[in-house]
Parts: sequence; structure tokens; C-alpha cells
Amino acid sequence: MAFSDHDYTLQGLNRMMQDDLRKGADALVTAGREGRIPKKMYFNIVSLRSMLSVADSEKKIDDVRMRLVALLPEIVSSIEETTESSYVVEEDSEIASQKKEYFLSQGSSNKVMLRAEMLRKSYGDGEFELTDINATLRLGEITGLVGRNGNGKTTFLRILAGDMQPDGGSLHYFFSDDEAETTDWVTIKHRMAYLPQELPRIAGNMKQAIQIAAAVHGIVGVQNEIETEYIVQRLGLSSYLHKTWNELPGGYKLRFSLARIMIRKPKLIIMDEPLATLDVQARNSLLYDLRELAISLTNPISILLSSQHIEEIEAVSHRIYLLAEGREIYYGPTFGLFKDREENTYELETDLSFENLQVKLKGLNYSAISDAGFSYLITTPISTPINEMLRLLSEQQIPVRAVRDISTSCRKYLL
Repeated sequence: MAFSDHDYTLQGLNRMMQDDLRKGADALVTAGREGRIPKKMYFNIVSLRSMLSVADSEKKIDDVRMRLVALLPEIVSSIEETTESSYVVEEDSEIASQKKEYFLSQGSSNKVMLRAEMLRKSYGDGEFELTDINATLRLGEITGLVGRNGNGKTTFLRILAGDMQPDGGSLHYFFSDDEAETTDWVTIKHRMAYLPQELPRIAGNMKQAIQIAAAVHGIVGVQNEIETEYIVQRLGLSSYLHKTWNELPGGYKLRFSLARIMIRKPKLIIMDEPLATLDVQARNSLLYDLRELAISLTNPISILLSSQHIEEIEAVSHRIYLLAEGREIYYGPTFGLFKDREENTYELETDLSFENLQVKLKGLNYSAISDAGFSYLITTPISTPINEMLRLLSEQQIPVRAVRDISTSCRKYLL
């Protein structure tokens, strides 16, 4: 159910806790998923909701109820604050700082999960060739793989996932705690997961599928129930637990596939175009969840995903890998591609014709305007900030659908 379907006053929540504890706990999980409760408290609520699902006595149920009720005053205060401030989901700066310090102290941000060296793969009589590809994937980081269609992204991902043999080069995995290289393929496949763009169909209802995936990896009995419920709540899947694969919306097929992977606590997830069939809201929700999963304090993971949605991928990724015609164009920190540039590039979406736009922008110090199809690219000296661009657009009353600074974005290369 949506956030607006519940009464989030202290009186209303207390009533739900007494009348229907499960409904009340679900209401708190909904508020947490919508970012209206601090993350630390949200994860505590998810954990308590998981315990409630396997509680087999009135004493255990009452214990969960008391712990949830004790949280209510702080929960209501947080909800009121976010409602009054037209809340936008952003990571709390103190939590972000704590996570950064944790990763630095533990070495997680520098802990390598996979290293690829000089990978090569060719098809046919030289029709396509992946050439001298290098990559290093680290724990607690998201790496975005971008490039035009047919430029080798899926081939690259399949090689890293062990789904395709390279013609040359080497792959090294590091999934043990002692930094030693992992060479046993069974262990590698257990600690790494690959989600192709065409998701394999899952048999049975979704709850059973997650429980079976957990059991296969040694999670049985009460622990199976608890961990299944936790990942279900964490990924917002409770409304679809008893649906079959064919009854699920596209975005939830992806989420259930991800849940079956996360239940076994992998160290590396490789995803091929996971955003391709999702609407804007579903894309943003998934990317938010992936970021939180990657930087989890209890089980950080490395995530590599490809996508054509450049803006969203750059917003969530720590590093970007740009492929073109089977070759590495750039691999490094997000927005580092054109860091040594001498010019800025702004992308403008407007209904004006090319000629009229040139007339309107006479007061702007620019070196070039080019037509990119559905937008215009405006090149200016690096000393011209976007504020100057926005000021002129306003003064000239130029109808604007969107304006972006793509000076350091991969979008600049791909347009």
C-alpha cells in the first residue's frame, strides 16, 4: 500500500500496532521505503518485521510489538519533518560520512573483487573484436558500463561473469577474506551473480522461489524464513509474494530476480541493461536500492551494470567504463572523462529552430552550436559557467525543456 493509505499520527500507529500488528509493521516499512524514516531506523523496522513473520508464540509477537511501539515517537517525528519539508530522498550526510570512514578503515573501498587484464574476444572474420580490455571492480562500489549498442557491453559482461570464454587475457577473482585470489570455480559462482537482460523465468510463486534459492545455499529452517522476509521487505516485494512469474510487472520480475541473488549474500553482481524496460519511477527506485545494497555496512557488494540511461547511471555510479567499438575509451571516476578539457559543453532542449537559437544566443560567448537531433550542444570557453547560460536563456525568453552541463559526462561523447 502507498504511504498516503495509512494514518501516521502517533495515535493512528499505536492503534494499528494493537489492532493488526502486521499491518502496522507494513505501514512503517512503506514509510521507510519512501525515505520518510532515517535509514538506520528503517533497517531496524525491516528486521523486526522479519522476526514477526516467523514468531511462533504470543510472547514473541508481544516482544516485537513492544520494540516497534518504542520506536513510534521518533518515527512520527521523522515523518512530520519530511512531510513539512516536501521531502526528497537524499542520503543523510552524517550516515554518508560514517560509511565513508568505515570503508576507509576497513579497506573496503580498495578491496578488489575482480581484476580483468587485456581481455580479447572476436567474432566471425573480424566483424567485431573486443580488444585489450582492463577493469578492476571494488567492494562497495557501483561501476556503470556505457556505450552505444553493438559496441561490446554484453560480451564484456558475459566474459566477466564466466558465461563466455575470452580469446585472450586473464580474469582474477578475490572473494576470500584474506585477500588471496579465489580460484575454485564453485566458490566464484557462489559469490558472484549475473543478471542478463533477458531474465530467466522463475517457476512457482515468488516467495517459494526465494526460499528455494536460500535453501540451495544452505539457509534453512527458521533462518530461511527470517532472511526471506528481510529481503522481501527490503526490496518492497510483499504485495507480490504469491504471484507467479507471468503475473508480475516487468520491474518486479527484475526485483524478484535480484532478491533470489541477494539472499545468498554475493560479493559481486553483474547486471546487463537492468533499466531497459523500467519506467522513470521504477528506474530511480531500483538505482536507489542498488546504491544502498552496494554500500551496506553489514554486507557491502560490488555492482557492475550496463545501461543506455547515462544520466541515471552517472548519478549512482562511483566509476564509469565507456566502451566504443570494442575498445576502452575511458575507465575511471564518474565525471572524469573530460577533466582536462579547455571548453564547456551544455545540452539544451528547446522548440526553437537552429537559426532562431543562434540569434537568441548572440550575447553568449560560445564557440560552436551543433544540432544533436532532439537537442543542441553549445560549446563555450571553460570560463563560462552554467549560471551565465541560464541567465541568458531567461533574459532572451528562450523556451527551455531541459538544460544540462555535460562537460564531464559520457553523454558528451555519445551524442
